[in-house]
Amino acid sequence: MAPRPHSLLVACDSQELRQFLDRQGVPTAHCLPEQIDARLREAEHDALIVAAPRYEAELAAAVRRWKNARPDLEVLLLFRLAPGTREIVDLMRAGSFDVLEAPGNLQETQVQALLRESMENLLRRVEQGRAGGADRQRARQSLADLGLLGESAVMDNLFVQLLHAARLTCPVLISGPPGSGKRLAAHAIHALSARAGHPIVTVECSSLSPALLDSILLGAPPGRGSLLEAARHGTLLLNEVGGLPYGIQLEFLRRLESAGAEGAGAAGVRILSTTSRRLDHLVEIRAFRADLCYRLNVLPIDIPPLARRLEDVPLLARYFLSRHERDNRAFELAPGALEALARYHWPGNVSELKAAMEHAAAHSVDDAIVPAHLPAPVSGARPEPGEEKFSSTELNLARLEQQAILRALQVAGFDKAKAARLLGVGKTTMYRKLKEMSARARRPVES
Repeated sequence: MAPRPHSLLVACDSQELRQFLDRQGVPTAHCLPEQIDARLREAEHDALIVAAPRYEAELAAAVRRWKNARPDLEVLLLFRLAPGTREIVDLMRAGSFDVLEAPGNLQETQVQALLRESMENLLRRVEQGRAGGADRQRARQSLADLGLLGESAVMDNLFVQLLHAARLTCPVLISGPPGSGKRLAAHAIHALSARAGHPIVTVECSSLSPALLDSILLGAPPGRGSLLEAARHGTLLLNEVGGLPYGIQLEFLRRLESAGAEGAGAAGVRILSTTSRRLDHLVEIRAFRADLCYRLNVLPIDIPPLARRLEDVPLLARYFLSRHERDNRAFELAPGALEALARYHWPGNVSELKAAMEHAAAHSVDDAIVPAHLPAPVSGARPEPGEEKFSSTELNLARLEQQAILRALQVAGFDKAKAARLLGVGKTTMYRKLKEMSARARRPVES
């Protein structure tokens, strides 16, 4: 389908100015200034040109009103008597694209040249806006197919950044809080890139020992294959790169530089990294090499926490619920459940929402999800009086520990290694605690 041609709405009472604008080769509609609001509601226009004898205070409010109704509308203001600097600033802050002096007599060549240049800039701005909107729509659809969803303005910006990153070959550092979708964003960049036909090799930097990382990442001893070599032609994803042991960072940097020199372009390896920790802070405390940080942080992308895009929660919740449908029957979120989801602050981000929807689907006996089906922290439910009373101090402490572990598992999407990191304990300690909890659950209750 061919794109719709540009359309300008011109509001002025000067026949000479109307004729001049008509001669610029752009479809133009005309109206009186008092008809602007009605005409903008009736038809789709890319730009509005308003000619006025002089500046009036209510014009800035009118520009804000037009921009609120049509955010993509470009507004060009023409005055027979030039407004002062303060008035021009007010109009530009209100959303005007440009403010010009256009006297009633347009016979002067200089005046016509100025108007023609302003028209060209206006149409260029409209074209750029259209291209940006098309990019956002294309990015939204492509990433939705990969499971990365959102309708908020911050996600629109993120989608465009990811699509832009997919077209490049430079290293990308994806930052964001735990559970926000950093790994999914990295996989989306790879899937949308020219390397999609080659593997994406993931290294869990914070979960593996230095010796094992040295062996599998760098290929020690020499001659042994490495993940860096396995990702050649494709993508190497360094997940939670802030956990990369300091002792192997220098050698890894040397290997990266060597790989770049030997296989520049498509033949080399593309490096994507994710981090929940500020690498610049790790550099300050000498836990991360500054030169490696610069090498990895060529194109930074920040994933917003779910609390900054609560308008996306219903869309994401329905998506996660759809993965637990029974007998092709879709779950419905009751109004009370939607209100509870909107009130909650989601410290565990998208991973916590995903776990909450799995919890709700497991507890629902029909197709309706109500607040009672949501985890207690989300629904805001409080225990009944006496419910949290136990027989001894030891049992109280054990119960608090169990609640902390279960909460960490929920936030981590039931990933035991990630839950251990959230609690600040080792994986061995986590597995031992889970074993103790299981044994305690099987213990007979004393009467």
